[in-house]
Amino acid sequence: MLSVSTVKSASKASVYYSEEDNYYFQGEQSTAWYGAGAESLGLEGPVKQEMFKQVLEGKLPDGSDLTHMVGNENKHRPGYDLTFSAPKSASILALVYGDKTVLDAHKWAVERTLDEVEKLASTRTYSGGETTFEQTGNLVIAQFLHDTNRNSEPHMHTHTVVANATMNGSGWKTLSSDTKSGKGFTDTVWNHQVAIGSIYRRFYKGKLEAEGYPIEEKGPRGEWDIAGVPIDDLSTRRQEIIEKVGEDASAKAKSVAALDTRKTKDFTDIENVRKGWRETMEKAGFDYEQFETERLERVPGTSKVPTLTAGSDPQKGNAPADPHRVNITPQNVPGVMHPGADRPEPQPVLEKQAKENTLSAIVDKAIEQVSSKNVRFTYDNVLTNVLNQTEIKKGVYQEARQALDAAVEKGSLIAVDTKQTLFTSAMHVRDEQRLSQIAGRMAEQSAGLTADVNARDITAKIADRDRALTLVDARGGGEFQSNLLSRMKELAQNSSKTPVLIAGNVKDKNQYSEHQSVMAITVKELATTELPENTMLIIPEAEKLNVPAMYEVIKTANAVNAPTVVIDTHTRRATGFASEVLRGAGAPVLSSSPGMEKSSLTLVQKDTVDDRLRVAARYVSQQKAAGIHVVAQAGNDRTRGQLTREIRNALQENGILGETVATISTLSPVWLDGTNRNLRSTYQTGMVLERYEGKELQETMTITGISDNHNTLRVVNEHGESQGLRLNAIDSQYRLYKQRELEIREGEQLKATGASSQMNAGDNFRVSGVRNGNWLFREKLVLETANGKTIKVRMDQPLKLDYGYTEGLGDSRNSDGHVVAVLSSKEVTDTTVNQLRRSGENIIAFTPLDEASITARLEYERTSVSVTQGIKNLSGNDDITLALRELQNNRLAPRERAVRQAIELVQGTNVTFSSLNVVSTALKMDQSLSPLSPRPNFCVWRTAVKLSRWMATRGVSGIMCSVRTGKTKRLS
Repeated sequence: MLSVSTVKSASKASVYYSEEDNYYFQGEQSTAWYGAGAESLGLEGPVKQEMFKQVLEGKLPDGSDLTHMVGNENKHRPGYDLTFSAPKSASILALVYGDKTVLDAHKWAVERTLDEVEKLASTRTYSGGETTFEQTGNLVIAQFLHDTNRNSEPHMHTHTVVANATMNGSGWKTLSSDTKSGKGFTDTVWNHQVAIGSIYRRFYKGKLEAEGYPIEEKGPRGEWDIAGVPIDDLSTRRQEIIEKVGEDASAKAKSVAALDTRKTKDFTDIENVRKGWRETMEKAGFDYEQFETERLERVPGTSKVPTLTAGSDPQKGNAPADPHRVNITPQNVPGVMHPGADRPEPQPVLEKQAKENTLSAIVDKAIEQVSSKNVRFTYDNVLTNVLNQTEIKKGVYQEARQALDAAVEKGSLIAVDTKQTLFTSAMHVRDEQRLSQIAGRMAEQSAGLTADVNARDITAKIADRDRALTLVDARGGGEFQSNLLSRMKELAQNSSKTPVLIAGNVKDKNQYSEHQSVMAITVKELATTELPENTMLIIPEAEKLNVPAMYEVIKTANAVNAPTVVIDTHTRRATGFASEVLRGAGAPVLSSSPGMEKSSLTLVQKDTVDDRLRVAARYVSQQKAAGIHVVAQAGNDRTRGQLTREIRNALQENGILGETVATISTLSPVWLDGTNRNLRSTYQTGMVLERYEGKELQETMTITGISDNHNTLRVVNEHGESQGLRLNAIDSQYRLYKQRELEIREGEQLKATGASSQMNAGDNFRVSGVRNGNWLFREKLVLETANGKTIKVRMDQPLKLDYGYTEGLGDSRNSDGHVVAVLSSKEVTDTTVNQLRRSGENIIAFTPLDEASITARLEYERTSVSVTQGIKNLSGNDDITLALRELQNNRLAPRERAVRQAIELVQGTNVTFSSLNVVSTALKMDQSLSPLSPRPNFCVWRTAVKLSRWMATRGVSGIMCSVRTGKTKRLS
């Protein structure tokens, strides 16, 4: 974890950092200078209090003075405190048991992270009325290693105080800061403190894994702990923070809460404190000697992991030969480096696989993956994806950036904003152009459509236009949408045509077939299905089709002369703006809306998420107590989990849920597709992988580790055998699950998350009890289905079940019933409103926005343009070919683009090493703007001065080039 704060007083800081909370490290070298700037000033070794104070005041050892005196007061900003905190398990091993390996790895990880932070250093200069930022690449840093938290518990952390000073070609300057543009060094550090903390965690994790420490992933932001070390009893400080902001709060929120809940430190005698720590760990059942023995067995050279040889017999407990599997030996355990070698010997791979692993191929794949999810994305989105599929080694950030710049150079990535920080792919522009061309042709063709002579509704309007392609804009509830499809079917029949519905997925296809009694097929099936003669294609919920899918449908319709009605219901949108492309191509656009909307939607303002969750849960409990069917919806997994907890609490209070009858292990599916299955950030230790051939399960594996260096997963199969699984070998035959423990109460509502011999995915159940086991029969969970049928399932193995109280926005399709939804401000959109209206008759949604804000948001959300139109607008040219040429000619050089990419990243739910930590080092700088040297700590200018003096004493003259400025200086 990293927390960032401003050092406000040089005098107070010099006392605090030198004297506070240093029990364990008293008498040891717990302070040190670091950074190229410190080296240039001759600051080495321990940090002396008086010198530290002077540096913070802006009075540097070489005589430079950065003080800013206003009257008698020095207004110079002293600096910034970047505090790196070790995971609790590491703190326990280092401080309670004196594990020097863990301590040294922490120090090493901090310094490697500071190397990356130092690359971001810059100063701001003014010339000709303009402000420019100059990369300097050097910092003056004082490190202070501390050992306890405010509750006198082991908490190993290093304060790295960055002085407000950096040197460029003309001397010492203050660090850049510009809150308006966000491009300054201090702004970068503030905005990316989560990312920088992620760098530290990843470096630390890799170092410990190499020493045999088992690592357990703990969260979506890259959190981890050392497996097997109990931490709860020595983590009361963390519990205080969690109670303040909640378990699922962001890292930034937890950092703020840490400051808000600080106590004055209790300086108890350290020996008594450490004795208490050890007693606490003994009570928790931790045996350090046994832990250390097992760790040493995992260290390369002493590992007892069995070797798996190619061609071995799986029936004898050995893995079959597989070019994608890595044979495990002490020398090539993924993520563990063998002494005397930089990395394990490369494994033989297929030629295709070798080609896929080239950086340019990875960039092309990353662009395709990101484009399939978003039509507009940042440079960072693609860079993060690239590094998620690349072996992490020295220099990989710069190599990835150069490969990405090459993609921009050749036009694979196209900037779509004036700052050239937002991009689209050439592939998406091509897809839009193909769709536009064929849609334009169909929009000009007549279709021979005839409506009923008495019709005055939307069918009459479509027949009156009589175009081969028509776009219908239809907002309304489930009953309205069902009636609309019935009228489209009547239009086809009146025109002597066979209606065929095109669905975006199998679930929708089955619903259309069941309720409309017509032929329905998916887009994928369209390519292999022979359509009836005189077909009329109807695409309900067309917003679910991305641009390539829409193109395939329209292309087929054009080939068989099938008039096509595209219905945009404005619910969940797929990637792209297919409907907008159709509009731009000239397809006639007609609107249809219900005369009297049956469903009622009420939006209620509740300021805090806790209020929204509690009120929604009480509403659900009251409705269930009254015997009324109610569905609870939320927009993401985190909120659904929080809402589920609140609903269960409310149901217990109302007596609807009974006593706890069991605790079961479950497998919750994690969605895998082409965009994420080959990314390291998708996987966590403890997850379960299943491999299928067709519908037959072939193998079940548990993930025990993730290797950044080799881009592999460490897995254990059902026989307990360890294997290495290459990430690029994971394809559509794999299924991924997260293991969870569920408390089950009598009356509990459960849903099936996967199929088995007794249930289908999506089935709902009510828990009626547990059948006790005996010497002959195992204990089983008794479930009741919706139709009253009873089934019994074993509890001695993980079950594909989950709580059944919540679902995603718009997941249900009902024309009646009650719906309660919890929305964040960003979820109050036109799309969300239409999703909710499809889910029931009486809908109540809790939102943080007031009425005026809701109205404005919904109006704004209805406006959108295609990527093609956006490119035309940006270039000022209506011809797309000329527009693309104009943008390509005006593209920024990589160095210029690096400066423009000073943006604050959106914090997501999965913050991992391959996401923000890469961004913080690669997005914010171009390495050609920073000092380059085999040594991490050096100062170009100071080296030049020393060399000039040496040359002068020997009568030598010459020229030295400053790497930092690119300028030359004659030395004499």
